[in-house]
Amino acid sequence: MSLKKCKECGVEVSTKAMTCPHCGVRHPGITDSDTAKGCLGGCFGVIAIAVFLSIMLDTNSDKNTQPTIEPNDEPANVAAKEELKNFYWVKDLYASPGHMNIGVIPDEKQWGAPMINIAVCSALKRNGSNLRFVRFVDVYKLSAGKSPRQAEIITVTCSD
Repeated sequence: MSLKKCKECGVEVSTKAMTCPHCGVRHPGITDSDTAKGCLGGCFGVIAIAVFLSIMLDTNSDKNTQPTIEPNDEPANVAAKEELKNFYWVKDLYASPGHMNIGVIPDEKQWGAPMINIAVCSALKRNGSNLRFVRFVDVYKLSAGKSPRQAEIITVTCSD
């Protein structure tokens, strides 16, 4: 049990006390700043969860192109592609030997953001894919004839 000074009379009381035994004030161990800190922390937590869920679950039916599933893909890579193509920001994707190229619009998001990297690496891992290297590429540069390496925005290495 921790003690704190009563917000009214200054006598030490338990932080769990419902009333101060000296002056009778309700919740003597809780100050206005404690309440504000708890509320502020809760608000930030709710916002962080909302942002994470919007990145993870947001789908968009007006995609420019459907991601390509190659007939010779390993089943785990096909399953990972099926999951990844549900993210609205994935415009095209394909597996190359040892890595996954994900075609995106360059100015749409911060492609180095941890939540995006976690979402992609989690999808690969969840589906048992052996791919651990992911390259985000600019779809506009690809359509202009650039190679995935020339159209690269950022690369991510997924750890086990």
